[in-house]
Amino acid sequence: MTFPYEYSPYIWPMLASAVFLGALAAYAWRHRTTPGAIAFAWSAVLVGLWAIGNTLEMSTPDLATRVFWLKVQMALSLYPPVTVVCFILEYAGLGRWLSRRNLALLFAPAVAITPIYFVDASLLWTPVLVDGVIRRELTPLALVPNLYSMSLLLLSLAVIAFLFVRSPLHRKPAALILLGHLGPILAAPLEALNIVSAGPLDLAVLGCDFAFSMYAIAMFRYRLFDVVPVARESVLERMADAMVVLDAENRVAELNPAAQELLGVSRSRVLGRQGAVVLESFPDLAQLTCSPDPAETEILMGEPAQQRWYQVSCSPLVDRRGFQLGRLLMLHDITQLKNVRERLLQQERALATVEERERVARELHDSIGQVLGYVSLQVDATRKLLEDGKADVADAQLARLAEVARDAHADVRGYILDLRAAPSERRPFFATLSRYLDGFTQNYGIQTSLAVSPDLEEGAFGPEEQAHLLRIIQEAVSNARKHGAARNVRVALESSDRLVRVAIQDDGCGFDPAGLSPGEGNQFGLQFMRERADGLGGRVELHAAPGEGTRVVVEMPLSGTREDAQRPPLSI
Repeated sequence: MTFPYEYSPYIWPMLASAVFLGALAAYAWRHRTTPGAIAFAWSAVLVGLWAIGNTLEMSTPDLATRVFWLKVQMALSLYPPVTVVCFILEYAGLGRWLSRRNLALLFAPAVAITPIYFVDASLLWTPVLVDGVIRRELTPLALVPNLYSMSLLLLSLAVIAFLFVRSPLHRKPAALILLGHLGPILAAPLEALNIVSAGPLDLAVLGCDFAFSMYAIAMFRYRLFDVVPVARESVLERMADAMVVLDAENRVAELNPAAQELLGVSRSRVLGRQGAVVLESFPDLAQLTCSPDPAETEILMGEPAQQRWYQVSCSPLVDRRGFQLGRLLMLHDITQLKNVRERLLQQERALATVEERERVARELHDSIGQVLGYVSLQVDATRKLLEDGKADVADAQLARLAEVARDAHADVRGYILDLRAAPSERRPFFATLSRYLDGFTQNYGIQTSLAVSPDLEEGAFGPEEQAHLLRIIQEAVSNARKHGAARNVRVALESSDRLVRVAIQDDGCGFDPAGLSPGEGNQFGLQFMRERADGLGGRVELHAAPGEGTRVVVEMPLSGTREDAQRPPLSI
């Protein structure tokens, strides 16, 4: 018995093809959890078997055996176009179209035609031996399988072309796949019509080898079957934040489902369109995308009854070479956060109001209450003096009472001025402070001035900081009037290193801080200011000397930096 096969140098290209395709199939199978990997693996296996069939055909001198292997190749050639379509659809994110019904329709022609090759192949083609190479003379019925395979390849080509145009993120691998598809699309009809011959080698297999070479470059260079890109895509699909990607020409390159729902647009309708046109219903967003620099803002979107706040950021997309590829627009829903902040602000304002009421009650009790008690006692004593005929002594007593009444009246005006000077949303902190100082000047004739550093913004203080800081300044200014007999008071605010410093300087008589006794008014006022500053994580320093005026310096961290604020030496 003789062995029906013999060596031919033509087998090596086909064997190399089979090994190459087998390696690709093994790699794809290892990543079979990735969409499209299983279909790709089957495509490589089928073309590899096709190459082996061509090898066996070339290795046998027996004509009947060669015709058999040619039939096997023809039958195998029906299935790779189907599996390639499945791979392309899944890679393009259109795997939902691969239902059982659609898969059955795709495979049905191949399954129906396969038996014809082995039962009566003459219905499709007639083998003709030319120079030792079997050529196929096709019958009109052979147009059916050829048109079937070509239609599937063209469908794959159309899907990849669509992905190339609509998705810049997939443009490079899509270009490689498009280039690869030209191999089998050109090789199959050229060989079927006997226009070009590669000798005993199957030209269609060589065309498939070119296609899979392009697939391999795309697979390893752009990680077609890597789980990371798939996971990234899954995150983008499921993320609650709206994301819009614009290319270098400000056209919409991608947007996730959250952005489609928020903007009320369909991805298929807006891809490739100008961002300004897509966002024309949202002028704030459209204006943000026109800025070449990174930008961030908060905007209100939605119907009047269902409006929500969004934090919007627009940042450039730059590759490793420094080229700007486009812009990324992100919208994060902060409605709940703003509601929580508003409730906290309301609670802080309510707490500050309660604390101020308690403070005013204590001060009225300690000052006005005691004054009125003193006046009541002195009035009774004055009446007794008048009854005893001591008019001169009674007159002196009335003069003292008048002076006490004037001081009490000044204190009442000060309390009223303090209560009116309350920051609110309608009257910011610096405007409130300026108004208070103007009122202080009008009430007491003491000249006041306010200096605010340009880098200190209105929003630097929260409601609690505003209330405490204003009361500290009021106490220092009031002490300058009551105890320092000052004629001029200057208030200066500046910030540095996440700290704010406030200096209140007067030109009064001054005093010796070391000589203060626990019961003196200055001591009470200084303790009051220190308690306020401690509540804000700050401190108070006092600089005073007899005849040189008084300088009170308050240092406190800006909002949000109390925990880690460093305290450099005071420099005001």
